[in-house]
Amino acid sequence: MQKSGGYFIMKRNLFCTKCFNDEDFEKTTGTITHEIKNEKFEENVEKFICKNCGEEIIEDEDFDESLLKAFNDYRKSHNLLLPEEIKKIRSTYALSQRALARLLGWGQVTIHRYENGSLQDNAHDQMLSFIKQPDNMLKLLEKNKKNISTKLYKKTKEKAETLLLKKSLTDNIIIKKLQSLNKKYSGNKKFDIEKFYNMVIFFSQNIEKLWKTKLLKLIFYSEFINYKKFNTSIAGTPFIHWPHGPVPKRIYALIDILIEDYKAIEMQDISDHYEGSIIINKKDFNPSIFSKEELETLNLVLNKFKNYSSKELCNQTHKEAAYLQTKHNDFISYDYANEIIL
Repeated sequence: MQKSGGYFIMKRNLFCTKCFNDEDFEKTTGTITHEIKNEKFEENVEKFICKNCGEEIIEDEDFDESLLKAFNDYRKSHNLLLPEEIKKIRSTYALSQRALARLLGWGQVTIHRYENGSLQDNAHDQMLSFIKQPDNMLKLLEKNKKNISTKLYKKTKEKAETLLLKKSLTDNIIIKKLQSLNKKYSGNKKFDIEKFYNMVIFFSQNIEKLWKTKLLKLIFYSEFINYKKFNTSIAGTPFIHWPHGPVPKRIYALIDILIEDYKAIEMQDISDHYEGSIIINKKDFNPSIFSKEELETLNLVLNKFKNYSSKELCNQTHKEAAYLQTKHNDFISYDYANEIIL
């Protein structure tokens, strides 16, 4: 039993220490005031009134919950991070509590305490807010490189660099425009550059000497077949009508992003019996970002068209309503997915 601000707090069984009553209580709702760093915060709390003498009793669990609320109100009033925000920062970099503490040069249980409600000091809060931005995390890594393991350094650096890349791509005006298109041209999904580039990697890893023209048709079929089956595309890729069949809108800009920003592929120009470019992947396919259904669709398209030549696959797309019923440079509605020929 403990007492705070005149309130008795009981762990489990209700018991009035004033009159020794342990049976007759009235449940009600009231308030309790907590003082945090000379500031008072009033919180709602469940109380039990002893019917014998009128003593107010608050159970431990309810008291602790009200105290955490008071801590959070203090945080909000002083613009401090909430426990769930601290946890999100850590999770963003896929770090354990101890790993993040080591990186910051703090005690091993510090992050654990903060995530479970203990009030952080201003200096720690400022540092945690600082590393929310991946470019700042990279600066911290270089500064504290000698204080952490090589494995932790490499893992966190790779994650921070990926997040920084995503941030720069999110700000990319081309991607923003693709993401703002009507859903009927993106298959009920906002364009996802990471899924798009992994689709490219998937086909380039599984098809030897993958020509660019063939790749674009494989992506078309993957997106439209998935929409036909599940009413949503995979990466939200918008397509337009070009002479050799449907191609993703702003395809040259997207390829540049994959080459220059993601460094995921290279393009090799070939001039023999067929002139064009082949895709050479530089990164591994990441299946974890796809659903089970999306992976099934990718494998379905791969198995169906793997041995098609670029010309054969172009001719196949020319039979589709999506091509026959649109004109040069027209956006292709995903409504045509229902008429896909397999």
